[in-house]
Amino acid sequence: MHGKSSGRRLPHFAALNPTEMENKIRNLKRVIIFLLIIPFFLSSCSRFSGGIRETSVPLEGSDTQTGDLYEIQEIILTLKNKNENLEILKGLGKIRIWNKNGHQTARTAWIGSKSGRFRIEILSVSGQPVASLANDGEHFFILSHSDRKFYKKRVSESNLEKFLAIPVKSEDVFAFLSGRVPVKDHDSAFMAKNTDGDGYVLILKKKWRGLIENIYLDKSKKIVQAVEMLDINGSLVYRAEIISIHNEAQYQLPSRIVLFNDNGEGFQLDIEKYWTNIPVSPSLFMLLPPE
Repeated sequence: MHGKSSGRRLPHFAALNPTEMENKIRNLKRVIIFLLIIPFFLSSCSRFSGGIRETSVPLEGSDTQTGDLYEIQEIILTLKNKNENLEILKGLGKIRIWNKNGHQTARTAWIGSKSGRFRIEILSVSGQPVASLANDGEHFFILSHSDRKFYKKRVSESNLEKFLAIPVKSEDVFAFLSGRVPVKDHDSAFMAKNTDGDGYVLILKKKWRGLIENIYLDKSKKIVQAVEMLDINGSLVYRAEIISIHNEAQYQLPSRIVLFNDNGEGFQLDIEKYWTNIPVSPSLFMLLPPE
């Protein structure tokens, strides 16, 4: 606009040194994020995937003593503690990994522990190992048997992501395979009807962050159908789907789990056979470089 100045001076960023400018920009971002968070908390949950419609809002730890609140707390406790005495799982089956460039399918044998330690063998058609991956709790290992290449690095959340294309913790994968659900720390929980299906959605929120996890349940509220993990912006980190359940000894365990994101990346694990709580040496979760 032309004409007289209103008298208000705009911040003169050009006069700031790089450190001052960086601080100014960081503070401005915080203000913008705060302004965006307020309507996020007030908005309906229906904008998230799964078509959820909020029907009740009992808060954990509040003074509201309702049957819904007790039911929600009991469901969460059940989800976290199901098959809690499962410490070791071994499985045989097939893995399929995909991204925008294509997909790969292979036979696989794997073993994992409740603590997040694991070992995965990618097998050839003849059953011979093509590649091995392991996590002993401190290091992440990859050994390619065909070209004898060896990789070892300190454990981080991104290690498994490089292989599976999904930022999921190994202990969370073990939880899914064990029939449990990795329930994030939260400040409030809501139960909603799933408008895209016949079941319900358990919605977990964190103070000053908003929605962090959706847990999809069947009509009985006893069987988990899917889990969605969300980032600080409420965007999907990954969705885990439990396709089918079968009985293994005294446990109910999935015969297929699928994890994927909105970027066309994911993996599917089909389990043909389980072994539970078998004795395992700690050295099994380590790999050594080829001689």
